[in-house]
Amino acid sequence: MAHLDYNPNSTMLFVGEGNFSYSMSICITLRSGANMTVTSYDTIKDLQQKYPDALTNLRLLTDYGATPTVLHGVDARKMSEHPRLRGRTYDFIIYNFPHAGFIGDESTQAVINKHRELLRGFFLSVVPMLSPEGQCHVTHKRKAPFSLWHIPKLASECGLGLIECADFNAGDYPGYDNKRGEGERADKRFPLGSCCKYKFVKEINVN
Repeated sequence: MAHLDYNPNSTMLFVGEGNFSYSMSICITLRSGANMTVTSYDTIKDLQQKYPDALTNLRLLTDYGATPTVLHGVDARKMSEHPRLRGRTYDFIIYNFPHAGFIGDESTQAVINKHRELLRGFFLSVVPMLSPEGQCHVTHKRKAPFSLWHIPKLASECGLGLIECADFNAGDYPGYDNKRGEGERADKRFPLGSCCKYKFVKEINVN
C-alpha cells in the first residue's frame, strides 16, 4: 500500500537523497526508473566517503528498467535553476527528512529557523516544477522540535496547499535505510518515531 502514490508512468523527482536507498526501493517496487530523476546534495566523492553502500544502490537503480537521471551537488533551494532541471515539471517531487545540517541544539530557535529557511527555498523552487496536478511529498517527524518547523504553514506561504498528512513507516519501503548524513556518524541511522508524509499541491488545486 505504501507505493500506491506512484506508478511507472509518473514523473518523479527525488530530492536530497543520501545513500539512494529510498529511490532504490521505489524503483525496485515499480520495476522501472524510466521517469525518475534522483538528486543528491552531496558530490559523488562525498557520497563515497559518507555511505559505503551508495554506489551499490546507484547500480541497483540502473538494474531495474530504464536508467533514471541521477544528479549530484543539487541544492534543494535552487532546483528550478539547475541546468539539467530548469523548465522540467514532475508529477511528484519527494523530499524525505529535509535537514539544514547539524549546526547546534535542534530545539533552539536559531537552528529551527535554519531548517525553515531550507524548506522555504525548497517549496519556492517546487512550485514552478510541479505539473498541473502534481504533488510535493515531504516526510518528517511529528514530534518537537521538528513539529515547530510548521511545515504546512511554510508550504502555504509559498503557494502550496496541504491535502493529506499520511503516516510514514520506513518498513513499508524494503531496502530503505535512513542516514544522518553528516559528521563522523553520517552513515548511521537516526531514530524516526512517529512520522508524517505531508502531501501538497498547488494552492489553486486545493478544494
